[in-house]
Amino acid sequence: MPHKDRAREEELGRLASRLDTIEARRAGAKPGSADASRVSAGYRFAASLVGGVLMGVGFGWLFDRYLGTGPWGLVGGTLIGVCLSTVTVVREAARMSDEAAKENPAPAAPFDDEDE
Repeated sequence: MPHKDRAREEELGRLASRLDTIEARRAGAKPGSADASRVSAGYRFAASLVGGVLMGVGFGWLFDRYLGTGPWGLVGGTLIGVCLSTVTVVREAARMSDEAAKENPAPAAPFDDEDE
């Protein structure tokens, strides 16, 4: 029993030190700066999606107008614009997620409560 209690106390001590580190990191951060960067990232994502679709529609319309292909250039351009803008947003979100994971690593697995 004393061995288990000592192991739990050590684990709680490590948890407390990690908590102190996180609180110190948060205290040093500028208030609101994380919220502003999240909002700007959201606007960037929306602009990428809308801009990609509009570019596809524009190129499809030009393709139809000068080559006389009917609505097929517009349809194809719209589909290509949607696909490319979606891929761009997904890649950017994955990159941001990786950066956030590097800045705030996941905590270690909790200790087991198995009887020894």
